[in-house]
Amino acid sequence: MQGQVAPVRLTLELCWSGMGKSAMAKMARSAQLALLLAMACLASASLASPQPIPESIGVARLLPDGTIVLQLVARGDGMIGEGTLTYHLGDAGYADVLKHLRGMKPGEVKSVPPWPN
Repeated sequence: MQGQVAPVRLTLELCWSGMGKSAMAKMARSAQLALLLAMACLASASLASPQPIPESIGVARLLPDGTIVLQLVARGDGMIGEGTLTYHLGDAGYADVLKHLRGMKPGEVKSVPPWPN
């Protein structure tokens, strides 16, 4: 088993219900930072063996009530990081995420392209 890396899975799931807008915005920024840091760790771990940039980093769903659910995945050197982010209408970052996804219709499911570095 020497030279092999054991798979590692990181899961982050968030729900904003019952929070005020200020607390929700702070929590959203913290959650996004935690997910980005986890993905950055996975990316830096894979620098030793460069891999092509994925066309998709996950799946987005637009629920009938306008809620965006992102199920994101990062992979590198035998490690996997997964996270689920949920954005309700009016949440911090909602408009930016919808723009990044190039708009969505209720009930639609689509791939999430990587964010630019």
